[in-house]
Amino acid sequence: MIKGLISAIGFLTIIPVKSHNITERTLFWFPLVGLSLGVILVILNSAFIKFFPSNLNIIILLTIYIMLTGALHLDGFADTVDAIAGGNGNKNRILEIMSDSHIGSIGVVALICLLGLKYVSLINLTGTTFNKVLLIMPLMGRWSMVFSMLLSKPAKTEGLGKYFISSVSILSVILSTLITAIFLFLFLGQKCVYILGAVIIVVLLINLFFNKILGGITGDILGAVCEISELTTLLVLQII
Repeated sequence: MIKGLISAIGFLTIIPVKSHNITERTLFWFPLVGLSLGVILVILNSAFIKFFPSNLNIIILLTIYIMLTGALHLDGFADTVDAIAGGNGNKNRILEIMSDSHIGSIGVVALICLLGLKYVSLINLTGTTFNKVLLIMPLMGRWSMVFSMLLSKPAKTEGLGKYFISSVSILSVILSTLITAIFLFLFLGQKCVYILGAVIIVVLLINLFFNKILGGITGDILGAVCEISELTTLLVLQII
C-alpha cells in the first residue's frame, strides 16, 4: 500500500521518491495525492493573501501548482491539442505528433486559453470558500485520470501511460471514487453531485472521442483529461 502511495507521488509530483512498480494500488492514491497538492495550495494561500492582492496571489499559486506537478499534465494537454489539430483524424499521425517533444503553435494557444480560464475562474471564486476550491480542483483532476483509465485501452504499445492504463481495475476505480465522493461531500454537501456528474460526463466524452479515432488513450490524453476536468470543476463551481 505504501509503495503504491510512493509511486503515485513520484508520478504526479516533482517530489524525488524511490520509484516502484505501477499497480492498481498506485491508482488508488491518485485522489489523495491531488488532495495533498490542494492542502499545499491552501497553506500557501493563507500566507500569501496577507501580502499580495488576489489577482497576483492566484498567479503565484497557479505557478507553484504547475511547478509542483512538473507541468506534466499541461504538457499532455498541449500535445493532445496539437495532435488533434494536426493529425487529420489519422491514428498514426496523431500518435506521432503526441510523441514529438516540441509543442506546436496551436498547443501554445490552447495552453494560454486553459490557464486564462483557470485564472479568471479562480478570481471569481475568491472569498470564504476559496480554500475549498483549491482542495477540490486537484482532487477532481487526479480522480478523473483513474476513471478515464477504466474506460479505454492503451492506444500505444509503449510509454508510461500504457502501464497505468493496463494497471487499472474496477476495485481501484471504486475505491478512488469513494474517497473522492467523501471529500467532495465534506466540502460541498449535496452540491457535490453537480461536480461529480459534470466531470463524469466530460471524461466519458473525451474517452468516447479517442476510443473512436485511436482505439484507446495515451499518457498525454490522461494529462488532458486531468486539465480539462480541473477546468470543468472550476466552471461548475461558478454556478453552484
